[in-house]
Amino acid sequence: MLRASTLILVGTILVSQAAWAQQYDRYQMSIFPGTRQWYNTTETGGLYPIVQDDKLGFIDSTGRVIVPPTYDDEGYFHQGRAYVSRSGKFGFIDTLGRVIVPPKYDTVSDFWEGLAMVARQGRTGYINLAGKEVIPPQFERGETFSESLAAVRLQGKWGFIDHSGRFVIQPRFFQPAYFSHGIAAVVLRDYHGTVIDRTGNQLVDTDYLGAFQQTACVTLMSHDSTGTRERFFDAVARKLTDCVVDRAMGFYEGFGQIMLNGKHGFVDSCGELAVQPVYDAVRSFSDGRAAVNIGATVDPTYPGRSEGGKWGFVGRTGRVIVEPRNEEVGYFDDGIASVRRNGRVSYVDTLGRTVLTLDSTITWAGTFHGGRADVAVGGLYDSTGRIIGCKYGYIDRSGRLAIAARFDDGGSFKEGLAQVKLSGKFGFIDTTGKPVVEPTLKEACDFKGQLARVETDQGTAYTDHAGRIVWQGRGSQ
Repeated sequence: MLRASTLILVGTILVSQAAWAQQYDRYQMSIFPGTRQWYNTTETGGLYPIVQDDKLGFIDSTGRVIVPPTYDDEGYFHQGRAYVSRSGKFGFIDTLGRVIVPPKYDTVSDFWEGLAMVARQGRTGYINLAGKEVIPPQFERGETFSESLAAVRLQGKWGFIDHSGRFVIQPRFFQPAYFSHGIAAVVLRDYHGTVIDRTGNQLVDTDYLGAFQQTACVTLMSHDSTGTRERFFDAVARKLTDCVVDRAMGFYEGFGQIMLNGKHGFVDSCGELAVQPVYDAVRSFSDGRAAVNIGATVDPTYPGRSEGGKWGFVGRTGRVIVEPRNEEVGYFDDGIASVRRNGRVSYVDTLGRTVLTLDSTITWAGTFHGGRADVAVGGLYDSTGRIIGCKYGYIDRSGRLAIAARFDDGGSFKEGLAQVKLSGKFGFIDTTGKPVVEPTLKEACDFKGQLARVETDQGTAYTDHAGRIVWQGRGSQ
């Protein structure tokens, strides 16, 4: 399971995600005042949300309404519970649709470690999975539990409590984060960031402007006459590392992107330098390999966006696996990744060996899922590197075009089906190319379990793997 990173900067909490992690992340984290909420975007709990007449409910995989659409808002299931709201109050239901807690709280969080934060009348406490208030509302604000500790605010200051509600670290901080590997980033009352252990002891000096919490390290920010600098505190070794950079970005697969003097590299999960910052652009690790670029022009406002240059791959130690001489590269998945060099597309393995060279008519190739990879046939690349005028089909592991390139767009296979677009309409095909849902839909989402959410001419609906519409709403949601 992946945690998103939490940034504490002068009392403000932000969320950071790796620029290229959307292909792999299962989790997204949203932080609202007084609560940290985790949304598992692949967990349905066996139920699927519906909207009817601006009210929300749930159906099961057969389309049977389990929770009538009577709620104003609802969350994803986490630890078998999903929040629901009515008339501005929040409660919880389980995966059978049973009401565990009727809507009576002003604010709630998702469950974490078997407890959820709840608030009413300006006071915050915690309930268990049965809905019992095991820590009565008594705090001004609260966060969810992590490593058996939760940050709560009392009399304007933040401390940490255990599952019994007892203070383990007395309130004295301006802003907290969550514990990971036994440490947490906090902001002191003078707006300086530091790192504490589970007893509340400060592990670094307090002359940092902010703290950026990762899974196994914390990024600490400082400022001098040359600008902002960031360095890392190793949660395992309990020490500052020697790596000092201009900018640190999100972590993925245990590696974080860094910038130094306009060049890009990586640190490992503890904040030690892993890949020297000598590249003009990089992408996140996948299967232990990261794409690196020489000669790219990078958008200074968004370092994850670049144009031009040549791409290659490096390993976890920075060793070059594929020399940067390709116009484009894909992500590694199942041990191989696509590359395009001199207009010819092929696949390489994690040792950099070419294992599959595709027909010259194929101008782009995606990752393999279910024994199929989506490819573009024909077309031309414009000045931004976007391919236009092509058709999409699917190849098998031998490189043979197993599904003819007849679609205007195509997605990866998931749950045995792939989403395709033809003449402005969406549908689904199986791995033989047979239409399971004819391309007659206005919009379509990928399958989550047994169902996919789609948009028909009549409104939002759900379709199953056989292409049957199991539930049809009225109008768009």
